[in-house]
Amino acid sequence: MKKEREKDQNVDEMVKEMRVIKTRKDELRQSSKGLDTIYKDAKVVKNELGKLLREEFGSRTRIADLKDRFKAEKKINNKYSGDETKIRDISRFSIIARSIMQLIKDLEKVLTLDKCTVVNIKNKFITPNALGYRDINLNISYELPDGRTHLCELQLHLQGIIDVKEATHVHYEAIRLAI
Repeated sequence: MKKEREKDQNVDEMVKEMRVIKTRKDELRQSSKGLDTIYKDAKVVKNELGKLLREEFGSRTRIADLKDRFKAEKKINNKYSGDETKIRDISRFSIIARSIMQLIKDLEKVLTLDKCTVVNIKNKFITPNALGYRDINLNISYELPDGRTHLCELQLHLQGIIDVKEATHVHYEAIRLAI
């Protein structure tokens, strides 16, 4: 038992030492205006960055469908006062790690990817949500072929947390909506 706690302390220390990048939220904006253009850019990013992530991280990469347009419009109106340039999660990706060490290495590798500039890192291992969910959430500014950029979201997950999330997702969503 003592050995397990020593191991946990090492994990706690590693989590606290993970790199954090903070950009003021009002500075995190799409370079394009207009939701139609943002969606076109998101499609390009889904294909190009998705391919790059699959090359680097293989089957541990998850490429989500583009965010539902209705949900995006609702978020833009409710959270961003109608400013579509503030939405950052139309194109979304995940990388699933088997251990905290692998997750840390994945984070360091993401920081070096071509055409990618990590502009924000939220370490939810330090500040999990009310239900205990934790991951690393990155906003990446991806360089498009014409030189403009598109903001997207990349989440770094631990397999064990994903397993629990999937097994309890129905209950998680009900509780999340209630709080």
